Amino acid sequence: MLASYGFIVLSINYELVPEAKYPTPIKQVEEFYNHIINVKSEYSIDETKLFFAGDSAGAQIASQFIAVQTNKELAKNMEIQQTVPLNSIKGTLLYCGPYDVNLLGNSEGNYLFKFLLNQSTWNYIGGRKLKNSQEAREFSVVDNIT
Repeated sequence: MLASYGFIVLSINYELVPEAKYPTPIKQVEEFYNHIINVKSEYSIDETKLFFAGDSAGAQIASQFIAVQTNKELAKNMEIQQTVPLNSIKGTLLYCGPYDVNLLGNSEGNYLFKFLLNQSTWNYIGGRKLKNSQEAREFSVVDNIT
């Protein structure tokens, strides 16, 4: 349906936990973008009109990748290149992603949710001190929007 209007939809299968640790998926989006630029003429891709989207973890990954593109300090801290020209980013569609570490950590009374959240973030970020870590400050996209 979108193709009939000239849209090209590309999707990435990023590596999952426990094999991949943070920030591997964000770096994989960077690699994917660079690959797309290398093959753009083969698929008639207009790299000046990009829209990034994701659901759940994919939404967090997409939002953090865009934050890296727009925030030089974040890009430097994460050792990820700002490869996407800002005027090429036309929008994002982000659905149900974890964007605020502090908000996620404040799940008072819901011990099962807190337990599951801690387990998944410990596996992804690689430590129990999520809230005060450099990784948590990077992961928390709401703190890095420019």
